[in-house]
Amino acid sequence: MIPSNKSPSEVEIFFFYQQAINNLEQGRIDDGKAQLKSLLHSNQIKNQDHRTIYYAILISLAEVYGRSNSIQEKCEALKYYHESNSIIEDCWETNRKMAIIFRQIGLIPRALHLTQKALEVCQQNQGKLILYYQICCLAFLINELDLFNQYLEIMPDENKLKQQLLELDLYIKEQKKSLFVNELLEERTSISKKIASIPKEYLTLDYFYQEYECEIYIQESNPQKLFKKIKRLLLNNLQIDENTDEVHQKDLSILLKTFFVIKSKDEKSVQKDKHKEQIEKNIKQRLKQKLFYQNDQNIQAKFSLQSILQKENSKSVEIFKNCGLNMELISIFGKNTILQDQQVQNLEQNQAQQISNNALGQYLISKLKEQKFYILNLINQLTELIFRIPEDLNQDQEVVDKAQKDLVRCYIWAQYFMNEFSNDPKIELKILSQLFKEFKLRIKNEKTKTKKQNVKLKNLQRLIFKFNDKLLFQISFKKDQKEEQISQTKEFKMIMSQIHNEFNILKNFSPLANQNQLNKSQQLGKILELSLNEILEFWESPFYLVEKGEQTSNQVAKIKAFIKEENKLFEPYDIYQQIINVCIKQLYFRKSQDQCKQVFALIKSIFESLYKSVQVNNIIALCYLKLSFIYGALEEEASQPLVLFLSFHYKKLEFPYKELFLITTLQQRQIKLRKFFELFNLNLVIKDLINLRIKMKFDYQYIFKNLIDQFQDSFDVQYYLMQQINEKPGIYGHCIVKKNQVQIETQPMDPGKNLIDPENYSSESEEDYCFTYPYQVHYKEIKLKYGELNKSFKIGSKQYKISVEKQKYISSHKISINLGDPQISKQIKNISKELLKQKFLLCTKQLKKTFIVFFFENYYFDPIQEQNELSEEEIKFIGYFLPICFNQFEDKKKVSIFTTNVILKYIPKKIDSQIYQYANALNQQIFSKQPLKQMPKFNEMKDQIVQQKLQNEYMANIYYLLQITGDDEKGFMYILLAIAFNEIPYFWNYLYMKIFHLAYNQLNQKVQTSDFDWFISQKKIQVHLQKWQSLIHLFEYRFIMDLLKAQQRQLEYQSQPNEKNYQKVQQAYQFLLSQNQINIPLDIYELQHNFRAILLIEKKIMRKLRSVSIQRIIQSISNYSQINKLIIQMKEQKLTYFYNSSEGEIETISDLQINVYKYLRRFIKTNNGEGLKLLIETIENQIPLLMEVTKDIEEFQYCFTPELRTFKSNLKQDQNEQLYDICQSKHYQQKINVVMGNLSLFFERIKQKLGHNAPQRYVIEAIYYLCHIQLQNKNLTKDKLENLIQIISIIYSPQIKDLVRYQKQYGNEYSEQDQVLRYYYHHDLVFFYLKQKIVKLFIRILFANQKWKELLELLEQLPKNFDLRGYQICFSFIENQKYFSEPQLLQDVLCHIDYFLKRNQQYVSLNENQEYEKMFLKFYDVFLFKQQKNNKTITEKEKQFQAKKFIDHQVRVMKKGKRDYAQCQDNQNFIEIC
Repeated sequence: MIPSNKSPSEVEIFFFYQQAINNLEQGRIDDGKAQLKSLLHSNQIKNQDHRTIYYAILISLAEVYGRSNSIQEKCEALKYYHESNSIIEDCWETNRKMAIIFRQIGLIPRALHLTQKALEVCQQNQGKLILYYQICCLAFLINELDLFNQYLEIMPDENKLKQQLLELDLYIKEQKKSLFVNELLEERTSISKKIASIPKEYLTLDYFYQEYECEIYIQESNPQKLFKKIKRLLLNNLQIDENTDEVHQKDLSILLKTFFVIKSKDEKSVQKDKHKEQIEKNIKQRLKQKLFYQNDQNIQAKFSLQSILQKENSKSVEIFKNCGLNMELISIFGKNTILQDQQVQNLEQNQAQQISNNALGQYLISKLKEQKFYILNLINQLTELIFRIPEDLNQDQEVVDKAQKDLVRCYIWAQYFMNEFSNDPKIELKILSQLFKEFKLRIKNEKTKTKKQNVKLKNLQRLIFKFNDKLLFQISFKKDQKEEQISQTKEFKMIMSQIHNEFNILKNFSPLANQNQLNKSQQLGKILELSLNEILEFWESPFYLVEKGEQTSNQVAKIKAFIKEENKLFEPYDIYQQIINVCIKQLYFRKSQDQCKQVFALIKSIFESLYKSVQVNNIIALCYLKLSFIYGALEEEASQPLVLFLSFHYKKLEFPYKELFLITTLQQRQIKLRKFFELFNLNLVIKDLINLRIKMKFDYQYIFKNLIDQFQDSFDVQYYLMQQINEKPGIYGHCIVKKNQVQIETQPMDPGKNLIDPENYSSESEEDYCFTYPYQVHYKEIKLKYGELNKSFKIGSKQYKISVEKQKYISSHKISINLGDPQISKQIKNISKELLKQKFLLCTKQLKKTFIVFFFENYYFDPIQEQNELSEEEIKFIGYFLPICFNQFEDKKKVSIFTTNVILKYIPKKIDSQIYQYANALNQQIFSKQPLKQMPKFNEMKDQIVQQKLQNEYMANIYYLLQITGDDEKGFMYILLAIAFNEIPYFWNYLYMKIFHLAYNQLNQKVQTSDFDWFISQKKIQVHLQKWQSLIHLFEYRFIMDLLKAQQRQLEYQSQPNEKNYQKVQQAYQFLLSQNQINIPLDIYELQHNFRAILLIEKKIMRKLRSVSIQRIIQSISNYSQINKLIIQMKEQKLTYFYNSSEGEIETISDLQINVYKYLRRFIKTNNGEGLKLLIETIENQIPLLMEVTKDIEEFQYCFTPELRTFKSNLKQDQNEQLYDICQSKHYQQKINVVMGNLSLFFERIKQKLGHNAPQRYVIEAIYYLCHIQLQNKNLTKDKLENLIQIISIIYSPQIKDLVRYQKQYGNEYSEQDQVLRYYYHHDLVFFYLKQKIVKLFIRILFANQKWKELLELLEQLPKNFDLRGYQICFSFIENQKYFSEPQLLQDVLCHIDYFLKRNQQYVSLNENQEYEKMFLKFYDVFLFKQQKNNKTITEKEKQFQAKKFIDHQVRVMKKGKRDYAQCQDNQNFIEIC
């Protein structure tokens, strides 16, 4: 319908427009387009006031042409859209549609720009989502990842478009592709083809670039991103030929017609809701933290020669200072080696002026902000700004260098858009320098170059030649005075000489270079020729880096020539120092260790010239020290400079600084000692070290003795020891504390003194050999001046204070300290060590650990050095040091090899006859198999050695070392020679313990060898130990060995229980008892390291002896009570030297109860009425708890059975009927029942002490005797009898190889804590005897419970060393045959007995046992008789024969089954190897 207010002409126009639209809708596209075009050119339409139809026609034509696949028609559509924008401005739909077409023809940047414009005015939420999506896709296509991430964060999560963008994000991060990603990648590859197909007539149209601006943001903290952006823009507008690698501008390049607006990153903003802003903020925060962490890691990983030197050598420098050297003459670690006032001032000024990296970003923003630049103008402007930063800004030079490098990388591609970057030769010179550095860096780093890298290098080389030619042209053809001045400047010489020094790398890379470009006139050579002063000035600059080349070789040669010049009137030390300074600086300028090593190789010859030609002074010597540190950091051998340093100072120093200085110098890790001593006198070093060792030892012994003798006058020592005392009033092993009646007021420490509390010094012994001295009683009263408690005291070089609490404690108590206590003595030795350390600046421990070990490992253990002959001084040195340091070496095998191959070869072959005679006499007396006719006169021999002054400490040490490193463990001549040279307690202790262990191990041997009895030697050596008070503790080891020897007899009797073996056991224990009659003291301090012997006498010997008197047994109970009191004293008085066991009190009480049980049982078995009567009376008097009657023991009835073995009972002793009646009387039987019941309850409580999976020894014994007593209970119920199996299973298990749960060690802790008793309880003899008893008891319990199946299994699995128990099982089966009514059980028993007897021929006599033969008859009657078809009557012998024949067959079947099973198990263990 035509509107009424329109004129006819307007109606006609509208009709034609509608007709054109109808044609388009009906598919007549060409007719429709022709009609619309004719209307478009109508003057009436253009002259309309509102131009509505005109706008509609433009849009219709744009949409029609836009749908076409033709690039030309799409360009036409853009023209119509562009005209429509002149009618209705900023229509977001129009801009969006234009962006779509621009994307279709390949102009992605233009499409991105229009999409962003559309987004600015779009108000529809759905429209915004579409535009966000378009922007992300376009940003991905041109690799604008920052823009992509920005808009990706803005998009809401729950939509399909976001999911596709997340696929893109996953590809960017992890290279994971999808269908959508592949589509965009394909589109990205086709962009250049699309652009190439655009008709050229359209490329010149303005609307293709209309209002196109690019915003570039500078980030203050990271301005380098600006240069990356520029480089990317340049590369996107260049075309690289794939065949020729030639570079040229793209036909369609919008770069040169684009304005760039510089803005600060802080101003960059995109409209986001608050939630999205918070998300973006959090992400940025995480990125910053990650960046900070990476930067921190980079800083830590950054190579710094100064920090390396400081870290590795600070301790050495501090020691040199303590020796009196003035280390302040030079900067020992800093870059500027030679300290000058001006240099120090400049250094401090530079440090004060350093500002953060943000400064460069702020500077660029202030100069470029809100300005519009074409790309070429922008590059020129950046060049001026970055290469001409005003000095007053004090920019960080490192940041500026980085910016210059990044800008220079842009020049590589910008050279195809512009000819000049600057008209200032000074700037061009700097650009050339940066270009050359970049080229070198890429050549070195990119060893295997890709095609892309080669293109970069070629274009970089092209630009270098351009700048080089231009600068050289300016020198050859001077245009004005300005250029002449430039060519004469220091910067020009420095940079050009450095470049032309390495210009060959340009020659070798590409044929682009020609001879005219590379080799210019001789005028250049003259210009670049440097004087010595210029060389030193250039080398001192961080901008001049020495590299391998002709120029550097000439400069090094000139420096060396100056050093070697012989006609100098005086030594120019200032120039020498400057030479060293600049050489070291060149090393400091490098960024990696490899670079340092390369430079060092170039300048090392300069240092060597200095070593040979220059006289050393204080500063030069310190410079050599610093050079040696640098050698070490660069893994170079530094003997030469270090020898010069040592030689200059060594003779000037006094003792002991001289020795400390020597030790510290020789410990430098950067030298090889073998090479060092080619330059320095070894004998001089050895003499001084020996002298130091002798003086230190003498002074230490003197200090220690003086502190002991004058203890009450040594207030500082008393103050220090008081820190170890904090006990309540009482008597202790290390002190006696009494309460003072009068209280003394204390005063607090002066607050002005900042002192530390006394420290616990290292327990490392200062003595030559670690040796534990016995406990002694030597109390001294503390006599401190209470009025001075608040004052400080001094130990060595350190001052300490006493806390107010400790002052109160001292003032309110009277204290005596036991100087004979090893722990107190050790503290005084530590104080002596600190005092020695103050005097000598080091202690023997430090000398051994830090120097001697290093010295031997790096010099004497060198395989080359081992071929050299040792001098007499060297042997002396080795003797004084190597043996006492033996335990400090990690690899002791090296010491053994050196001792065998070197020392043994060069020690004096002729030993003085007196020494050898004494050692040989000791050897004969201790180790001779035959008894000596006459005992050697050892005292006379020793006196002659002393009178003739034949004692020799270092030779004694050498022979001791030969002993401990030798292969022959049973030869002792070396240690005897050591004793002859220097008889000290340690050598005797070593010899005794060595023999003890040989004897100890010999007892474990299954077959005793007859070659030597170490037990006899162990007894013989006792004669020599008696004169040494410090070896008194070895008595306990001797007694342990005597007891183990008796235990061996016990084991023999256990395997063969007969009267002869029994008497041997009794004789062994009787002898031990008679030889060791020791009175048990009332006071613990009366013991002399014989407590363990006393304990074992009362525990082990008294249990074993049968012939001992009743009175001695009664005394034993009293003794054990006293032993328990002594243990309680040890515990209360903190005295663990005599018995180290945390549960000693419980153990001794348990041992006492076991003794009571053993004695009672012995008297009952032998019907000893007198003994029984006295024992009961003793128990009533001394152990009344055992006589208490409780409900738990009312039903206990002990079974009184006589002794079965006649040789154990005292049949020879006449007993009257009255004494016999005592044993049988109800009165005494009742008392015995009470005692036995209480013992059972006691052992039940001990069982609860089980602390580990494998029980402690005393818990095992308690469980054993608990079961032993319960088996004798007549009223034992069936339930309690079965419960015994569970109880015995705590210590018995068939799954364990040795059947008994008893471990020697729980983790790192020994189950037996006392280290001496450990030798007894952990010995295999003791173990085996204990296991035999437990297994025997277990068998008894099984028989009592009639566990026939379990007994058969036990018989089958008993190990070979339990054969006796197997025999007992077999015998018990025969005795209990009346219980075998079932035929199958009887058959199994007979089979197992027969099988056991065939395996153990020693028990074959059991076959003749009549009861055993009756079992076969019984088996025939209950089983075989029923199997017989013919039931005729046969004889008993025939029955036995038939039964044995059947059992024999069954045994063969059983043996075959066992073999097959074992073979099957073995086959399962095979591993198939493919």
